[in-house]
Amino acid sequence: MHVDFQVGNSSNSSIYDCNPVSTAVNKGSLINSSSLLTLITFSVAVFAGVIFASISSGLGELSFLSLTVFFITMVGRPTHWASQFQRETVCYQSKYTVYLFDLKLFSQTVTELDFCEQGLWRFVLPLGVVYLTEYFINQGLMELLFFHNIFLTHAAQYRWYQTLYQLGVLLSRSSLRWVKIRKVWILSVLQTLNAVFLLLAVRYLFLPTVWLVFAFILYEGLLGGAAYVNTFHFISEETEDRHREFSMAAASVGDSLGITVAGLISLPVHTYFCSL
Repeated sequence: MHVDFQVGNSSNSSIYDCNPVSTAVNKGSLINSSSLLTLITFSVAVFAGVIFASISSGLGELSFLSLTVFFITMVGRPTHWASQFQRETVCYQSKYTVYLFDLKLFSQTVTELDFCEQGLWRFVLPLGVVYLTEYFINQGLMELLFFHNIFLTHAAQYRWYQTLYQLGVLLSRSSLRWVKIRKVWILSVLQTLNAVFLLLAVRYLFLPTVWLVFAFILYEGLLGGAAYVNTFHFISEETEDRHREFSMAAASVGDSLGITVAGLISLPVHTYFCSL
């Protein structure tokens, strides 16, 4: 069995230098059972790793957002969560287990915690839109924003995009003490415009330099981080004490749903551009 892994321009003629991984089996060769088992095992292991990492991330976010209600001051809740995640992980995990067994936390009904009554929708929906457009850029467009014949390779360009995006998120999530944005819907509008602009940039290739893309990616991270930290800050401030823990955890569904929808949209969009 001959397995040929081809990457980049060697495997396709796309103007976007897409990066699919193809597996080709030579004519006349036979796939024996051990080779097939190896391929299947590897594929299952990769998918399982991604799934378990996602589950851990989701449960961690939900748990620690709830924890901020008990262990962090009102001013510092979302900022502390956003910028000090690793420290909180060790300090509060064991204490939260005790709270899980307190039946009073689960005695409130869904009716009692109605999203509209608590005013969560005005935060959850904009947050979901921000993350939908943000991760559409990351998953569907970022690899396609490629510049030929510059000082960075395609892989290096992508790494810098990711680095600048995370830097923008870090800066904006740490800015709550100085800047507060209650109208989170403004951030969702700006992020949507950013995604539309970069989609057009991918389609028509009108951006003249990679430095402009760097600026837009940093801007994307700033918007995403600001939407996240301001959403949970104002939820923590405007929710009644007895509903606050539930509200902080429930609102995290907004960004998770946005990311999921972004992935579903990104798959056909990325495939379309790679076929050009």
